[in-house]
Amino acid sequence: MFSSTYEALKPPDPLKTPGPGTFQVQRTLEFRGVNVGPAYRETEFRQKNRTYNPQIKRALRSKGLRTRDLVVWCCLNSAGLPRRSYTRSYIMASHPESAPFLFPPDTKFAAIHLTHCSCTGLPARLSLDDKLFVTTSPVLELTEMDRSRIGRDYAEAFDKSNMVIVAARPSSTPGILDQESLDLEAVAYMLLYSIFMIGFPNFWPGVLTLGSRSGSGAAWANRIALINDLYRHGDAIPYRITVETLRQAHQTVPGLESVFRKGEDFVRVRRGMNAMIDGWKQRSVLGRLHASVQALDGLMKLEKGEGESQFAARVALIAQGTRLHETAIEIYRLRSFQEHLSDWPPELAYVKPNDRPRFVSHRSFQAEILAGAAYRAVLLDPMLRHNFRDSSLDAFWAGGGWWTAKTDLDAETARFHYSAQE
Repeated sequence: MFSSTYEALKPPDPLKTPGPGTFQVQRTLEFRGVNVGPAYRETEFRQKNRTYNPQIKRALRSKGLRTRDLVVWCCLNSAGLPRRSYTRSYIMASHPESAPFLFPPDTKFAAIHLTHCSCTGLPARLSLDDKLFVTTSPVLELTEMDRSRIGRDYAEAFDKSNMVIVAARPSSTPGILDQESLDLEAVAYMLLYSIFMIGFPNFWPGVLTLGSRSGSGAAWANRIALINDLYRHGDAIPYRITVETLRQAHQTVPGLESVFRKGEDFVRVRRGMNAMIDGWKQRSVLGRLHASVQALDGLMKLEKGEGESQFAARVALIAQGTRLHETAIEIYRLRSFQEHLSDWPPELAYVKPNDRPRFVSHRSFQAEILAGAAYRAVLLDPMLRHNFRDSSLDAFWAGGGWWTAKTDLDAETARFHYSAQE
């Protein structure tokens, strides 16, 4: 428990630092200003004239604690008012045993850190299999070099990560960035994309770390990069991620691994999946709609000259909802509008000019739902997925096709909330 560690930190056992003066525990109390969990406490240090956060951190680590800054420093006098002669530094400390992100020795990992992610009810650590888990706090502390590399704003956001997707495995070569690391990165992204296929949460920003833990040392990042090019549909209410969401998303990861495995006969599925991801990188609703229809075409293999009618017929196979046939036709016509950079389609003249922005945004969101649901079905069911091999696809659609379960487009579209942009 924390109390045993606190005893080791109490005076007369001061924390010596390389700088002048001595850091000493003044008091330890439960921190109530931020929801950091029961394993964390706020420890206050005071030194005359100057404060040395790095030295405090090293001293705490020597006592077996993990630390992260809460407040850099502020000058106060005995009355609690600003004063130059004293500085005060607050450090967050926790037991390594209680940290959900403590990796076994000789481990490689890839971790996608999301800040301000719209999630609810997630435990500190949720294991999904022997390689994938999710935590609600960062999995390592950034070095000063890491912080300077990504910038102060992103570093501060990293510290506040509230959903972290982690893929990890034992390794005989920890500390070396190699194919093992890239494979773990791919698996972490597969879970992230599987979540997006269910519903797109709100988050900002994303930080990817490829790291290692060698022996009994602390985890560190071999590589750190920003994830700032994935956007939620601007007129969709953010999806709230739950434990059930993560478990459902995890079920599609084996399917993605199968489809993207070298030598597998899934070229169209891979290209369609990449088209859907490209759509998530766009802010334009027409661009997102076009990418979603292109992704669906990867599964549907629409014939030239028959695209509109075949698209509507095959959407009816994978979804249900009011005016589904008309909605599918409108989506495809908007796709052609974007594809050919033409004037507004005469077939959609019944949509008044003032209503067109909302109309396009609505159909764009519905196209995203259809694409995500279609790929989830293919990735979840091995028998259905077999029919989408390049060598089997023509025969599958020639026979009329079949589907496992239809998506309720009306229910999913309830998250659409249009807000006119100035």
